[in-house]
Amino acid sequence: MSDIRTPIHNDDAERSMLGACFVSDGALEKALAICKPCDLYRDAHRHFYRAMIAAHEEHGRIDYVLVSEELNARGLLDAVGGALAVSKLADEVPSSANIEIYAALVARHARARRLVRDAERLADDVHTGKVRPEDWTARVRELEHVASEEARAGELISWRDATRQAW
Repeated sequence: MSDIRTPIHNDDAERSMLGACFVSDGALEKALAICKPCDLYRDAHRHFYRAMIAAHEEHGRIDYVLVSEELNARGLLDAVGGALAVSKLADEVPSSANIEIYAALVARHARARRLVRDAERLADDVHTGKVRPEDWTARVRELEHVASEEARAGELISWRDATRQAW
């Protein structure tokens, strides 16, 4: 049995968020208020999102032609699957009205990945002796504090849920 786990993510939420940005005016701004490009799990999705942001900054709006052109200018169009992959995003969105829900899901999974990563680093530090047993509790409290602060900021994730997979 392998200990390798697929990092926490939701491809459907990522694609739906990106697609909603194409089909609804103001959706990109709503997504950006909740979710940063680094929150997306897939490289291609991060490239799409950054290209959308750049195209919007330059043109004040986005569509698949402008985003494809931005990706092409960055040398990333082929890496994301070409112009067809860009145009398919708009076709895959279940409902653009749910943009904030999709963005919140993406952001929540990103926070969970960060917490799991930090908990795994702590576990490694404990195992290798970089953290003394008497300091372990303080480090756990630091991680818990970060999770609590994010939860207070309206980002729905609990410490227990985020770290359950790491231990």
